Amino acid sequence: VTAQQALAEQEERYRASEKEKTLLGEKLNSATKQLAALEAERQTLQESAHRLSLNLKGAEREKKELKDRLEEISGQLAARDREKSATTEELQKSERALIEGEAERKVLEQRIELLRDSLSEAQNERNSLQEQTNRLTKSL
Repeated sequence: VTAQQALAEQEERYRASEKEKTLLGEKLNSATKQLAALEAERQTLQESAHRLSLNLKGAEREKKELKDRLEEISGQLAARDREKSATTEELQKSERALIEGEAERKVLEQRIELLRDSLSEAQNERNSLQEQTNRLTKSL
C-alpha cells in the first residue's frame, strides 16, 4: 500500500467520520428539540395537574358544604315533621273533644227538653190542683 493510497483511505475515513459526526449532530439537535418539547409538555401537564388538584380540593370543599347544608335542611325538615305531628295530634284531640262536647250538648238539650216537659206537666198539674182548690173553697 502506497502512502498516497493510505492518505486517500485516511481522507475517506475522515470524510466518513465527518459525515457521521454531522448526522450524529443532527440527531443530537433533533433529540434535544424533542426533549425540550417533551419537557414543555411535561410542565404543561404538571401545571394542569396542579390546577385539577386545586379544582378537586375546591369541589371537595363545596361537596362538604353542600353535605352540611343538606344535613341542616334534613334536621329542619325533621323538626317540622315533629311539629306537624304534634299539631296533628293536638288537632285530633281538639276534634275528639269537639265531638264529645257536641254529644254532651245533645244529651243536655234532651235533658232540658225533658225538664221542660216535666215542668209543663207540673204546671198543668198545679193549675189543675189550684182549680180543684178554688172549687173546694167555693163549695165550702
